[in-house]
Amino acid sequence: KADYHALKRNVLENGKDYCDIKKEVTALIKKGREEGDTEELRQKKRHGVIKRFIGTLKATRNEIEHLQLLPQATIKQISALIAKIEEQL
Repeated sequence: KADYHALKRNVLENGKDYCDIKKEVTALIKKGREEGDTEELRQKKRHGVIKRFIGTLKATRNEIEHLQLLPQATIKQISALIAKIEEQL
């Protein structure tokens, strides 16, 4: 946060050249990525991706079931897959 404020001050108050600012922004982003690469963040991301995937599967299953696009046995297999994936959470 302090880096952001210093960068803002350099641009708005000091009128620093854009090339220098670009280098600072790139370094700031790189630093943020390195700091943000923790196990906790990976787990959060994993959890979010899996939840979205489950939601997509459920929506697709409901649409397939409603429109009767696949046999009931296949729809049951999709439901079983959803249950197995939900166990991973």
